[in-house]
Amino acid sequence: MVLRVPETLNAVNSENYKVSIRLWPDGLSFSGYIPGDEGSFFSDTVERKGDIHIARLLKEVFFENPCLSYYYRSLHIICVSSKYTLAPEGLFSGKEKDLLFSFCFQEEKDVKVLVQPLTAIHSYLIYSFANEAYEFIIRSLINPVFIHFLTPMLLVWQKNSLTCYPKQLYVMLHPSSVDIVCFEQGELLFLNAFDHEGTSDLIYFIMYVCRQLGVNQLEDCLYVCGDETLCRSVIATVQNYIRHTDYLPVQMQKYRFPDDRSLFMDEVILTECGL
Repeated sequence: MVLRVPETLNAVNSENYKVSIRLWPDGLSFSGYIPGDEGSFFSDTVERKGDIHIARLLKEVFFENPCLSYYYRSLHIICVSSKYTLAPEGLFSGKEKDLLFSFCFQEEKDVKVLVQPLTAIHSYLIYSFANEAYEFIIRSLINPVFIHFLTPMLLVWQKNSLTCYPKQLYVMLHPSSVDIVCFEQGELLFLNAFDHEGTSDLIYFIMYVCRQLGVNQLEDCLYVCGDETLCRSVIATVQNYIRHTDYLPVQMQKYRFPDDRSLFMDEVILTECGL
């Protein structure tokens, strides 16, 4: 489980790097870059084997890779969780996060409830993260900052929508869940996650949300991102109903990397925006 990192990354110059550890149910990735150095970006992934818990995987990778204990310019922990809810800024304070989350997801156990401020859309994103992994990160890593994986995309999509007249829907596909987001001229109209068992479920959820939002089939835009093969199969059907339906690829522009398609959109946006 040795991570591939640049030979130039060491304990002496690590403070020049901004890095991220991305954790999702099936594995983790470690990526980083030196701001302004287009050839400095790196990323490597470790997949979870069998039924090993993500916290155990994190510990094994940590103890085999001294680079994870270095001091960095910034260190983001990107949490991929489909268990989240949105709370309006004016109606929420941090004290209610556990109560609100348990009300929405009563079956969740052994989790840490985290709060992500979304200042641009005047809301808080409340989500869960494995408690054992959280405690290990707090003890072992230097100054980690936890963010929900949707945060970088929400900030960029909200900004893009400010200058666009039609509604913009974004569909983020995962192997067993889907996130659907909708903005209209900077206003967040919809954000939710659904569990799915295949293409038919995905199409149902997408069309259901479109109907609820009153999507204009000729003018509004729908973008699908995630695994390209799965995206293309969904698009083939949805574009029969929503004319402006397209695949949204992962593209690295400011930094060089051999294969953009192997990267995750959140880590790329986090890097491109210098967050």
